Amino acid sequence: MPTGMHGFRLTDYIDAIAVADFIDQEDTEYIATDRRSLRWDTYFLQGLRKFLSNQVKEAVVAYQRLRDLTAVKSVREDPFTQETINRASSPEGG
Repeated sequence: MPTGMHGFRLTDYIDAIAVADFIDQEDTEYIATDRRSLRWDTYFLQGLRKFLSNQVKEAVVAYQRLRDLTAVKSVREDPFTQETINRASSPEGG
């Protein structure tokens, strides 16, 4: 994930299962030597990598949108915050 992406650190908490048995059915070995990853730099896996990357980006954006909405609601409903705003005669807004 690009590090400039809002919420990119959320990928640390993403867990998923991708059924990709077709990779093992190829004559060429596409699983990395350490068996922990795939050889993503190969032409064969470029489409899968792009698809999965897009899915992760969409998930991060959707989850960050939810977090943003929850934060706004939480601040607006927080008694201490509202009391502080009212005492300071600050304009409401967001």
